[in-house]
Amino acid sequence: IRTRLENRFLILSYNQNGESFGYVNFIDHNFENLIKKYFGEASSEVFLHVEILNLLEGKNKRQSDEPEGLEDLKIALYKIVKKGWIRSSKLTKHGTREVYKAQNGGGYTMEAELGIVPNGISAPDYQGWEIKQHAGKPVTLLTPEPDAGFYHERGVAEFIACYGYPDRQNKSRKNFGGIHKVTDVSAHHLTNLKLVIHGYKKGVFLSEKGYVGLKNSKGEVVAKWTFTKLLKQWQRKHAKACFIKSERKDIKGDFFYKYSSEISLGINSKFTKFLQLLESGTIYLDPASKLWTENGKFKTKARNQFRIKSVDLPLLYDKFMKISLKD
Repeated sequence: IRTRLENRFLILSYNQNGESFGYVNFIDHNFENLIKKYFGEASSEVFLHVEILNLLEGKNKRQSDEPEGLEDLKIALYKIVKKGWIRSSKLTKHGTREVYKAQNGGGYTMEAELGIVPNGISAPDYQGWEIKQHAGKPVTLLTPEPDAGFYHERGVAEFIACYGYPDRQNKSRKNFGGIHKVTDVSAHHLTNLKLVIHGYKKGVFLSEKGYVGLKNSKGEVVAKWTFTKLLKQWQRKHAKACFIKSERKDIKGDFFYKYSSEISLGINSKFTKFLQLLESGTIYLDPASKLWTENGKFKTKARNQFRIKSVDLPLLYDKFMKISLKD
């Protein structure tokens, strides 16, 4: 629809397969009243969010203070909490459960209990909520792969070969890790790379081609996460986020996890908040990528983690609260 008539609106949505949909139409009655009914004071925003079912049923988003899907989430998590210690596991792509031996099984075990099959789709985990399991210290917010620069063009193996460092215990392996902050005065002592932000400074966007990147000693940005990619993931994953703490124990070589009945909820985090906290060093890049040889062939594990300390989580969201699943 190319006309410029008043009261034109666009609805954007996506499904669980990551496919996007758009719908354009006109409203033949008071547009401002409709916006205020469903979005209240947020009506000054360019992009607004409302549950489609609420629109179809004519419900006012502001009728209840409890976020959509929270009651179902609380019931599901409480069932997991009541189980106590749960053996570390992971669902396969076919939905079957298998024992998971690595030390980072807390999130996979939680997903397995909720029936979530791990996939590469950056959509919320359960009933519109992104669920973040953590051990009480750093929390991983995003794990995106760079979409520009040497890393993207040549692949993770060549990137680690160039900028990684020998593992201290496994001589046949190279790692790429360590905390990288925008506020660091110099490059990281192991990778010789510096985390930078281009196109944003102190709350102002300066370029339509902005990115977060890793810069080498020659001034070349060898890995870039464009704002476009980061924004897409951020909006999907952090509109509604649930944080739940876990404990881990080792029983004869098998890991078991137990989850806390106290959870934290973060609601509505704008992308600018992510950039502001990245700019201040509160959010940082903490990769854990590896390159090794196995039977004469190169093997890689790519893991790029943007993380934050759990105590700083309230800084990210417009609304942040702690609740007990026992209530």
